[in-house]
Amino acid sequence: MNFRSHVTIVIAAILSLVLSQCGGSNQSGNILKPDQDATNTSAACVTNCSIFSYKPQSGIVKSVSITGDFLKWSKKGKPLTYNSNSQKWIISLSLNPGVYQYVYIINGTNYTHDPEALANVPDKNYGQVSIIEVSEP
Repeated sequence: MNFRSHVTIVIAAILSLVLSQCGGSNQSGNILKPDQDATNTSAACVTNCSIFSYKPQSGIVKSVSITGDFLKWSKKGKPLTYNSNSQKWIISLSLNPGVYQYVYIINGTNYTHDPEALANVPDKNYGQVSIIEVSEP
């Protein structure tokens, strides 16, 4: 099974779960497994929803934001919302089809790639950045 087929199968499996949360189709960056909590996502996402989630591995995390080429690498980024049930920081963003790079901003100053991303690549500014491919709905 090739990469695209795997992504398509995973997207189809979680589509019904995510539709109730954001009202549209889903292509996921940090793929939510069916048993993971997709609540507390951004209400602004209506179509082409991409769910991003970050679960701290250690340390005290007071805030998590996301930035990437879809946000013109904003230094502030967009804040994720903490979900105490899943113990994850989550955001749902509406992204047009394409391939995007992103990183998480931890506590406003520390940049990190997504350890659960489908792919991470070296980057001269951030060390590593994560990749998401958003398919046509």
